[in-house]
Amino acid sequence: MPRYLLAFHGGKPPKDQEQMADFMTRWRQWAGGLGSSLADEGAVLSRSMLVTDAHKGTAEPCENRLTGYSLIDAGSLDEAIGMARGCPIFEVGGSIEVGELMDASMATGSSEKSRA
Repeated sequence: MPRYLLAFHGGKPPKDQEQMADFMTRWRQWAGGLGSSLADEGAVLSRSMLVTDAHKGTAEPCENRLTGYSLIDAGSLDEAIGMARGCPIFEVGGSIEVGELMDASMATGSSEKSRA
């Protein structure tokens, strides 16, 4: 079954502890509802910079920065998108980029199988 990256972008965290606790409850309910399709709950990114020049190492703030990720297993891109739709990140102005992960051997032409 294909594996998909849910790349969370943007969003403003709730303003107080009570709102944050409520948001995290909804997040855990959404993630729990994915069941065995949730391959890796992922992580939250606290800080990030966009590296724009490999030679100079130029880094700048990201306009729509990556704020976290999760990995899911789904039968198709459409199914993965459907699973992402219920995420509470939309309630705080965020978005989700959904991308199918390709086996590294497919990208390099290697005969060795290794899952991304």
